[in-house]
Amino acid sequence: MKTPRVRLHQLYEEVSALTLSKCSGASKPACNLSFQCCSPEYCEYVLRDHPNLARTNHPRLPLMGPNGCTAKPHQRPVCAIHVCERALYDLTFAEKYYELRDSITELEYALEAREG
Repeated sequence: MKTPRVRLHQLYEEVSALTLSKCSGASKPACNLSFQCCSPEYCEYVLRDHPNLARTNHPRLPLMGPNGCTAKPHQRPVCAIHVCERALYDLTFAEKYYELRDSITELEYALEAREG
């Protein structure tokens, strides 16, 4: 049986893969410019909390690789769950997105209560 922390990491992987389909422009409706919501400030927050991560050569985003962010989704939770409002017009996507987001929230609260 998976530990709650392992399950949480798995949920972040799932929501990140789901949002990546919209942010990368791979599915419609999608962003006009791939990863346009990514911010160097968020990369710096992740690097502050995870100093072992290597910076990339991206001119604006220090964690952006050729296939998206190089940090694992659980290391960048704000980024992993971010999606543009226009992506939520896809009702099938929105249903899965909110299901995953709610599961993450519930598990985060449970872990916080348990771990203090």
